[in-house]
Amino acid sequence: YINLEKEKDYPKSIPLKIFAKDIGNCAYSKTITVMNSDTANEVINMSLPMLGITGSEREYQLWVNSGKEEAPYPLIGHEYPYGIKMSHLRDTTLLTQGSKDSPTPSNFQEPFLMEQLPREMQCQFILKPSRLAVAQQLSDSGQKTFKRRRSIINWAFWRGSSTHLDNLPMSPTSPVPGQLFGVSLPNICENDNLPKAVLDMLFFLNQKGPLTKGIFRQSANVKSCRELKEKLNSGAEVQLDCESIFVIASVLKDFLRNIPGSTFSSDLYDHWACVMDQGNDEEKINAVQRLLDQLPRANVILLRYLFGVLYNIEQHSSSNQMTAFNLAVCIAPSILWPPTSSSPELENEFTKK
Repeated sequence: YINLEKEKDYPKSIPLKIFAKDIGNCAYSKTITVMNSDTANEVINMSLPMLGITGSEREYQLWVNSGKEEAPYPLIGHEYPYGIKMSHLRDTTLLTQGSKDSPTPSNFQEPFLMEQLPREMQCQFILKPSRLAVAQQLSDSGQKTFKRRRSIINWAFWRGSSTHLDNLPMSPTSPVPGQLFGVSLPNICENDNLPKAVLDMLFFLNQKGPLTKGIFRQSANVKSCRELKEKLNSGAEVQLDCESIFVIASVLKDFLRNIPGSTFSSDLYDHWACVMDQGNDEEKINAVQRLLDQLPRANVILLRYLFGVLYNIEQHSSSNQMTAFNLAVCIAPSILWPPTSSSPELENEFTKK
């Protein structure tokens, strides 16, 4: 699906200005050329030597300040800076996607793309030390950990539907302090931001999951899972780097299974089951987009993060043995289930798909 969508991108490459922050002895900024297929991790790898920074990409994280958010938000690693930049330009009407009259890649210059916008509306990419590298320092100094913002996956979750999602009303119900499991997402997502505990679990799974054989499939210690769940549900501060990655994976699945009505919405169960019956890949993508448009905004944001993590894990399936099929077997029952009134025949049919 992602490759099919990327074939429509025009141009295929653009210049991207990378700013270095909180990194000593390096250049302030450099402009690099990125392809539409380059992930955030790949952009980091390209940026390090250009900025004169030593170390590996795992020691750094790419952040985005789109001008539409209250603060910069970090990219998990699988996301496409090209897609984020082009989406920003489309939103500001500076570029018409797919137009053959658009400037060629060789004519794109960063000043042309961004300096025509007011500073508060510019889309900036910022390279910082990774969260893991500074987490202990922040803990020791008593500061709060970084607040993670919305993530963007460059396909059906945002393409063509961002306007609808941005216009969805926020939940009128305030989140319940300290209560995480068994609560509808809009009720625990203040201003459509996922709870810190959920973001932290996704972050560690994205960092360690791709390198862990049988992640999401191997069972975890029941007592450790129960203790972690109780801590998270009470609102207590938890150092996840001290927990087994299998425990974190199990507790995340437990969180997903306890979302009332499921993340994908049991009310739409029949419609999701029919998606695989669509003709070609493009028709399936369009069907997925239409169903996503019917979900609460908080559900879509969670799915963006979750599928980003799953995609990153699947990209390393040769070593972790978690192919797309294996991940689907482990995760699907936790994010979609039939309404209580459905028949066993319907459940069996969906399981086969």
